[in-house]
Amino acid sequence: MNILASTRCKVSMVWQTPVCSDMEHNETLAKLYQENEESIGKAYPNGEPCVMSTDMGDVSHVIPFIHRMYAIGATAYDSVTAIDVLCNTDLITKLCSDFGKTHDLKPSK
Repeated sequence: MNILASTRCKVSMVWQTPVCSDMEHNETLAKLYQENEESIGKAYPNGEPCVMSTDMGDVSHVIPFIHRMYAIGATAYDSVTAIDVLCNTDLITKLCSDFGKTHDLKPSK
């Protein structure tokens, strides 16, 4: 017997569109990531940005963010880029400034 029928519950679902927000890449963070990869000789292709909508898109509307796309066998320099950001207050300020141009930043309590 169906659990909903046995408890006499009803379920109503409404799908919102779009389900996920568009991805907003932070240019400062993307440039830093590219510089880190190029510093080890990795080729960084220039091309049109990829338009996508994922749950990471939702996050990109809250904090500065990038979504990298890799070929199979690629190596990631996420940790190097994260260390660069965490250790450089000027860079953090620039990331927040870039992000604040398109988003309403509210100070955390």
